[in-house]
Amino acid sequence: MAKVLCITINTLDYMKLVMDSDSLIKLTKAGAKEIVLNNIEVSIPPSVMNETTQSKDKFPDALKIHENINRGLLKVK
Repeated sequence: MAKVLCITINTLDYMKLVMDSDSLIKLTKAGAKEIVLNNIEVSIPPSVMNETTQSKDKFPDALKIHENINRGLLKVK
């Protein structure tokens, strides 16, 4: 009887992630958002964009999210 070896290699190249406001804000405050955005395709709904960037003049994390959207690191779909 022949033995078959099966190896699965999982990479982040194929991962896509949709974030809600809570996770996006927490990752931004923790300083981990850019690491995620540079390794995984991340998108947010328009409502999350509105909620997380509406106070970009008051909150630095909202400004960072806004900048990530403008640079194309964070997709709005």
